[in-house]
Amino acid sequence: MPYLIGIGIAVLIFILIYHGNHSYGKSLRQWRYGLGVAVGIAVICALVLTGRAHVLTAIFAGLIPVFKQLPTLLKMAPQFKASSTGEDGPGRAPRTANLTPEQAREILGVKEGCTENEIIEAHRRLMQKLHPDRGGNDYLAAQVNQARDCLLRKA
Repeated sequence: MPYLIGIGIAVLIFILIYHGNHSYGKSLRQWRYGLGVAVGIAVICALVLTGRAHVLTAIFAGLIPVFKQLPTLLKMAPQFKASSTGEDGPGRAPRTANLTPEQAREILGVKEGCTENEIIEAHRRLMQKLHPDRGGNDYLAAQVNQARDCLLRKA
């Protein structure tokens, strides 16, 4: 009996695919949606007919807590989007204003006329403390990076 159901489902899917490839009136997106619904219904029927519907019950029971929290998750979705994307793209800090060399030296804590190695070492030391992966924040890390870039262009 289960083999006949499996063969029936396979034939149904084959007919749907064949029909979908030869129906020019519908868009491909509508056809795929219809095929997905038909396959889903066929799988549910097969599970019910073979006595394995308890799998569906378990899946549904597992999804109930997710569905209960769905309104809260949907309310929070804009917050996740806004916090994960800055002006420069996903995961990047927003651009800061251009720094003058004096401001850049003040941020890095170096003196005027410092060498390139001193700038790199000061940058490395500050990033150890201010990097977002180590508990710092994006804004300060961006400031330190911009200060380094400003001074290395001038050096």
